[in-house]
Amino acid sequence: MTIKAKLTVLSLIVVVLATSFVTVFADSVEVKKEVKKAELLQKLEQKEMLKEALENGDYDVIAEKHQERTGEELSEEQFGLMQEAHTMMQEGNREGAKALFEEAGVKLQNMQKLKKMEKKSYNLNCKCGLGNAE
Repeated sequence: MTIKAKLTVLSLIVVVLATSFVTVFADSVEVKKEVKKAELLQKLEQKEMLKEALENGDYDVIAEKHQERTGEELSEEQFGLMQEAHTMMQEGNREGAKALFEEAGVKLQNMQKLKKMEKKSYNLNCKCGLGNAE
């Protein structure tokens, strides 16, 4: 076999390996994106369920979730403060809501994280053709 033929075969092998690597890597990236998208949708569904529970005065749902997250029992007084805080947030008074949540003893994970998640929700819904998140 001539050097030119050997180089041609070697080049073909490199191309096949490179193509395989790129395909596997691209598939891996897509799988990660789909998993992240599914996780985000699950969080958003849970957030919507909690929002509805607060708006409907469903103490049991909120108390159960609070117990899961903190290991602490939620009093009806705390629940009332949470409802007030939720209303304040809906009206755009985030600082007042944050103060009420703190008064209720509810640790907010991160208000910025919540805003970011809402923005992702809007962007995700638009990309999927679902329109606005609300």
